[in-house]
Amino acid sequence: MLRGLLIALGFVILLGLPTLVFAQPVTPAQIAEALIARENAHDVEGAVALFTDDAVVNLEGEVLTGTQQIRVWQQGLATGHFHGEMSTPQTVGDQVIWRGIVELDRFRELGLPQLDGIWDLTLEGEKIKAFTFTWPPESRARLQQAANQPPGMPRTGNQPFGLPGSWLLLLGTASTAVGILLRGSLRKSKS
Repeated sequence: MLRGLLIALGFVILLGLPTLVFAQPVTPAQIAEALIARENAHDVEGAVALFTDDAVVNLEGEVLTGTQQIRVWQQGLATGHFHGEMSTPQTVGDQVIWRGIVELDRFRELGLPQLDGIWDLTLEGEKIKAFTFTWPPESRARLQQAANQPPGMPRTGNQPFGLPGSWLLLLGTASTAVGILLRGSLRKSKS
C-alpha cells in the first residue's frame, strides 16, 4: 500500500515538475497589456479581476476604492465604447507607467475623437493595487476648451451635427413643411 502511494506521488511530482520549471512569471507589463486588452474587449469582469479587492483608482482626482466601484467605472468604459492604445510600458519594480491614446463616446461627442493619457499602475503580486490616470497638459487643455464651448456652437468631430443640431434641423424642416401645407390648404379654402 505504501509502495503504491509513493509511486503515485512520484508520478504527480514528475508530471507537475515541468510546469513548475517552465512556468513563466507574469510581468507588470503583461498585466498592463491585459488590462487594456480586456477594456478594449469591453470585458468588465475580466478587467475587474485584475484588481485587488481593496484597489484604489484615481481618475484625475475622482477616487474609487474596491472592486464594486471599479466595476461601475469599467461598465461606464464598456458602455462608452472605450478603446485604448498603449505605448511601450516602462516598469520599475512593481510599478508600470505608459502613455497612450484614449477613445470614448463622451469625448467623441465633444468633437475629440482621441486624447492622449498617462497610466500609472502599482501591482501587488499579479494584481493591480493602485491605478492612476492623468491627462497630459495638452489633452487637458483640449478637454477644457471643448467642454467650455458656448452652447449653440457647432462641434467638430466624427459627426457633422451633434444630436441637438440634427434634431433642430429635422424640427425646422418639419415645421417648414407643415407651414407650406397649411398655407396651401388656406389658399384653397379661400378660393
